[in-house]
Amino acid sequence: MPPPVRLTGLHHVTLVTRDMDETLRFLTEVVGLGFVLDDINQDAPGQKHHFFGDEKGIPGTLVTFFEIPDLDDNRLGAGGMHHIALGVEEEDNLMGPDRGPRRETNRPLGRRRPGKMEGPPFQGARGSAL
Repeated sequence: MPPPVRLTGLHHVTLVTRDMDETLRFLTEVVGLGFVLDDINQDAPGQKHHFFGDEKGIPGTLVTFFEIPDLDDNRLGAGGMHHIALGVEEEDNLMGPDRGPRRETNRPLGRRRPGKMEGPPFQGARGSAL
């Protein structure tokens, strides 16, 4: 039996969205992620693969998306995504006046204590929690 692979972490997490423009606005303007690059979907070269993350695009900070325009709304339950939790160095930057629950367009979902998340802090327009 070969030795087990020693993982060092996740490179990126890939999700799907119905509306890339809305997702771009939410991730960059509300959450504060940087837009890293557009690439192609290696499995479907006619489809773009959009990367978001820190300002350097460092693996482990990346969330990527494929756009599928006829995608159904996210529903909690089997087969659906509940939420994504991201670690940040300075929570005050995430929760500033231009981001997170303080923006009227985003509903606060949970409260957090230093070092512990008690629920996703806000919800995107299509029901995904972050």
